[in-house]
Amino acid sequence: MRKEWIILFVLTISCSKRGEYHLLRWKTGQWVCYKINDEPIRISIVGKDSTLFWVETVESELVAKVLAEEGQLEEAKRLIVKKVSETPFEIRVEKFSIKSGFPDISVRESGEKELITLPCGKFRTFRIRQKEEDVWLSNKVPIFGIVRYKSKDKEIVLWDYGLKGAKSKIKEKVESISLEEAS
Repeated sequence: MRKEWIILFVLTISCSKRGEYHLLRWKTGQWVCYKINDEPIRISIVGKDSTLFWVETVESELVAKVLAEEGQLEEAKRLIVKKVSETPFEIRVEKFSIKSGFPDISVRESGEKELITLPCGKFRTFRIRQKEEDVWLSNKVPIFGIVRYKSKDKEIVLWDYGLKGAKSKIKEKVESISLEEAS
């Protein structure tokens, strides 16, 4: 699979006014738009199935949708992929893991409060520095809480976000294939 098919994951954490971390609650309709090294990506919560959430990632040529527990995208239960102008398909496997394009943030890290301004607004953030990485988190931002991330080879910047209104880009009937057929 191409690198673009990697679904983004990060621990879903942010900070309160006292600087304590708490998990952001996922809700259907939430969405975030980021630029990762100037490449746009949109991540949305587009549905719920019992206690699981449908999380959809939209890039320039690809839409990928996973069914997973809140904050647990690395162990998705289902995966649906759609390339532009093609029929969407579900890859059936018993268990699979998804790697992340986002930083792995430990809730045990300490940080500092910082106000930053981006194209989509001003954010009171909690900045965490780990080795050669910096990440700015806010409980105002849904899904991941990430406002900005910077390392020597990657920059992630929040471009826009919303608490409701996200809808799936996959509207067609989904075909099902096994992992062997997908190779």
